[in-house]
Amino acid sequence: MILYHHTVIRVLIFFIQINSILLLYGKDSKYIEEMDKLKLFINIPIMINIHHPFILTNCKKQFEERILNNKNFNDNIKGSYNYSTIQETITEQAITFINDIDLKLIKFCKLFEKKNVTLDYNDWSIFLTSTQLPMSYDENGTYDAQQRQKPIISSCSNESLIYIIKSKNYFLKIFNYTKDQLYNGDIIYGFYKTDFFYKNKFVKPCGALKAIHNFPEINIKNNKGILININETKLKLIKMIGSMNEYQFMYTFKNNTVNPNFYTNTSIYVYEEKFTENNNFTFLKEKKIYNNNKIFIDNFQIINVKIKCINCMKNKNIIEQKFFFAPQNNSTVTNLLTFYDPKILYRIKPNCSIDEISFGYLESITFDNKILYVNEFNNGTFIEEFSKKGKFIVYDRNTVVTLNCTYKIPTGYYYLIKQYSDPINLKNEIKHIERNELEDNIETNKNIIKNLLRNKAIIGVVILFFVILCIICSIFYSCNKKRIRKYLKVRKLRKFYPNIYCFWDSIKHVNIKNYVEGLKDKKYVPNVASKINFKIIVSGCDMFKISDGEQYNKSLVLSQKNEVNKFYSHYIDSVYTDRKYIISDGPRRETFLQFWKMIISEQISTILFISSPIYSVNDELFKLYLNLECESFDGLIINIQEKYMIEHLTTTVIVLNLKMNEYQNYSVTIFIVDDWKINEIPESSTNLIDLYEEICNVANEFPILIHEINMPGSRTFTFIYFASIIERFINDKTIADPMIIIRIIKEQRSGGSLSLMECAFLLNSIIEYFLSKEILLQDEIMNSFFSNYNDYINSLYSKIQNIDMEKSNFLNYINNLDLERIRGFDDLIQRTYILPDNILKLICTQFYTTLEEEKLNNLEGYKKIRYENVPSLNEYILYNSFGELTLNNINQNYLNLNHFFYQIKDKKYRKLIMSQAPLLGSFINFYKMIYDQKVSIIISLVNIEEYNSGKWDIYFPSDQNEFVVGDFVIIKNSERLMISYGVYSINYILKLQNNSPETDVYFTLLHYEGCPIDGLAFTPEGYISVYNTILSLRYDRPILIHDTAGVSRTGIMSLIIYMIDNIDANRPFDPSIDLLILRQHRYGSVVTVGQFVMALQATCFYFKNLIDKLDNEKYQETNDILSQEINFWRDRNSEVYNINYISTNK
Repeated sequence: MILYHHTVIRVLIFFIQINSILLLYGKDSKYIEEMDKLKLFINIPIMINIHHPFILTNCKKQFEERILNNKNFNDNIKGSYNYSTIQETITEQAITFINDIDLKLIKFCKLFEKKNVTLDYNDWSIFLTSTQLPMSYDENGTYDAQQRQKPIISSCSNESLIYIIKSKNYFLKIFNYTKDQLYNGDIIYGFYKTDFFYKNKFVKPCGALKAIHNFPEINIKNNKGILININETKLKLIKMIGSMNEYQFMYTFKNNTVNPNFYTNTSIYVYEEKFTENNNFTFLKEKKIYNNNKIFIDNFQIINVKIKCINCMKNKNIIEQKFFFAPQNNSTVTNLLTFYDPKILYRIKPNCSIDEISFGYLESITFDNKILYVNEFNNGTFIEEFSKKGKFIVYDRNTVVTLNCTYKIPTGYYYLIKQYSDPINLKNEIKHIERNELEDNIETNKNIIKNLLRNKAIIGVVILFFVILCIICSIFYSCNKKRIRKYLKVRKLRKFYPNIYCFWDSIKHVNIKNYVEGLKDKKYVPNVASKINFKIIVSGCDMFKISDGEQYNKSLVLSQKNEVNKFYSHYIDSVYTDRKYIISDGPRRETFLQFWKMIISEQISTILFISSPIYSVNDELFKLYLNLECESFDGLIINIQEKYMIEHLTTTVIVLNLKMNEYQNYSVTIFIVDDWKINEIPESSTNLIDLYEEICNVANEFPILIHEINMPGSRTFTFIYFASIIERFINDKTIADPMIIIRIIKEQRSGGSLSLMECAFLLNSIIEYFLSKEILLQDEIMNSFFSNYNDYINSLYSKIQNIDMEKSNFLNYINNLDLERIRGFDDLIQRTYILPDNILKLICTQFYTTLEEEKLNNLEGYKKIRYENVPSLNEYILYNSFGELTLNNINQNYLNLNHFFYQIKDKKYRKLIMSQAPLLGSFINFYKMIYDQKVSIIISLVNIEEYNSGKWDIYFPSDQNEFVVGDFVIIKNSERLMISYGVYSINYILKLQNNSPETDVYFTLLHYEGCPIDGLAFTPEGYISVYNTILSLRYDRPILIHDTAGVSRTGIMSLIIYMIDNIDANRPFDPSIDLLILRQHRYGSVVTVGQFVMALQATCFYFKNLIDKLDNEKYQETNDILSQEINFWRDRNSEVYNINYISTNK
């Protein structure tokens, strides 16, 4: 019956033994004991429906293998086995694989006995006939392999199922849908779990599902390409470097998938196609594909890559992607010089071939400043003495001529310039030489004849030697024509670019690791970084000595030199470069008008904004840049003219039109790079080169400004170094050392320290750029250099990712933290969110209103503001919910504090409240805030010395058990406990009289009594013991932090908490942006460089064990550098303290 209803197939027989083929289900211990034994793949090949090549049986452990060749199904496949002979204790499960047209039978358990009776499934005697084979199942059901979900088989009931996969190679295995991978061709069979609990029947599948999956996108590994549309055909543009390249195809999915390798073993087909008129593509030939989907491309061409899979995706059996392996430039000129004598070689006529290239078609011919279009030609038709002959457009004269054969290609045009020249002078010179040679030969022959008469044997040997030598030379030349031509070309290039070849010669054989470490050698640390002039500032009532920030003022742009509140933008050395480069701080909302005025004053036409993956700060600048339609800033009007994406660079380009005063149509183009991550390098050097060329094409000779979110970092300097080096090398033949250029740039702006990985990437990008411009030529040495570079980059990546992949960004930062980068923190502290007074009074109105009221009313004893120089931002003030929220209430309940609310790991949130130490007059407001916010922890960073000098007041009971202020009662709920040296904890209860106990607020006071006034502790243990206590208490409620003024030590502790939280949440690590975000919530936080370095040192201490995995002594090395800087600033603060002490005690 099966033979005429279904097609049969022939397959190989697999015999595979595995452990635990079936998962154990159910709670019955008897059944579990039976099932928890060795499981076997047993193969019974037999004629069967193609859709069901197996059944499951119960089988005994011992078995014998016998093969019977059977010609007749009904007569010879007869066997039985008596169930009574099987011991119950050794029953097992086995998958029986059935599929073979030859009817070969592998017997199992013991030999089958021939019987003449037909048995059914309920008897252990087995008589296999066509009527007893498994029923056919509806396999139109499908299973979406993109998600992890329980298979639902419509033909199976709601009973518990066991799932088994059959691959397209007929391998069988149990399927755990929560973790197992699926592949193209897999079929999932469902079996009732209860069927395995009986020994008296076959186990048949109740149904099956075909695994399907959305088709992937076809891409090239390590080369995203540029996606372009040609007549609704998507074509990926791959710009070729060199004449022979190896590419590997890879599959990527638009949406997330749990089976990324679904198409791993799917056949891939590659065809070369020709680009024809009307922007069509036609088949040329099939291309050879090698292992791992690799292909070799030896010239420019268009290929079509196809994946064919009939059952992989609903309503779609094929996917294809065309690739154009293209020249580096959209329009490419190639010169061909043809020497011929038109009087002799009359058969060769100047021509343009229609099929000269496969990646384009001949569109026109330019001749004698005339353009002839190919579509105007018919066979035999003459136009300007040109005619079409087969696949050629031929010029009908034998003469000296130059033809520009213009081919239309998908990205532009390919110009093949053919010069047909008559070398008359060369021919005359050759004749003259030949005549002289003939005369010389005659004379020589005379001498030879004389000599032959004297010594025939010797002359014969000499002649033979020269003949052989000539033959060898001829063979050598014919075999090495390409090498000789390349050698001659290199010699010519060396004359034009001696410095570039000197540079290449100096690095092509060096160890890349040693070379890039040389770039970070101390002799290249800028001298200006060590020339610090100091000034004294006051924060609260504390005095600190800091840098005056004037080191780099020489390079400040002209428009800002005389400004009181400068927008810090610096010229970068422009001698011998093609244009002026400017490095700038990132603009803030409060400084945007000043930023645009500077752009116009400096005649800047192009801005490169390297954005940040830290979206909370990105949002502000994106809003300023992307939503500028008709924005007006005090006489400045900005309109967006155009906006588009450069897909392969993940870069948004915006063209703006500015109007201000006499500038009515000032155009500025902004390139916003989205995918260049902090502490990392771009995906490839090609990305950097393409970005540079895109920007240069727009900027022409006008200045280019580069900035990041906050201060310029290594990404900015990677671009600047690259641009400056290649332009300087091309324009100044005396410079061959890139480190000289790097050192000059470092003297003009801080922040130029690069990591080892960034240095190697910069070096590789310079070489690849000169290679792309054919200034350097690719050879085996260069291939070896690129291979060594890739190995070095991969070793750096793998080293860090093997430690902790999720925290690799933080480890990258620490691994490359050096003294130069730390010295750059001076500018960071001086300029990060430091605003002029007029802007502060607009965004801190509540603070200044309260301050003015206290001065007018002389409210001694009831003051709420401790220090006039510590303003609080309106946006992050906390207003308690006691009473109606009126202006009067706000003023009465004012506290000098701000809150900071952000997400931490596990989708939880943390709220920090940063405050000054409360004054006696604001105690009730302080308690109201604690009660209203349900504060869980108060971190007090003040000491007894400050209390004795009146810098803070005790607001909690220490010796007594209760402290009553107004309607609030604070009750001590535990004794004082020392957590670490100088750090203590006490538990308290805050009650509001006449309120129910359920509203009481329980909080812990962490008092860091040993915290120095300047916050620069000799070890970071105190800060980290506070942080560890926060984690151990596991509170989700707000944390309040204060010192006397609420900005210096409070800033250190807040920054430590925020940085560690970000690292634990696996976010990109950039302390400069963390400082920016903190200051945007609590203005002026972290007052000095020493305090910033203190926070960084404490963060490193917390991750000490992780850092030591980089190198055995890496933490100690990092800690020593940070301690050196902290000690330097601690000594400067001591000088201020001594001066202040002497002046007050005279």
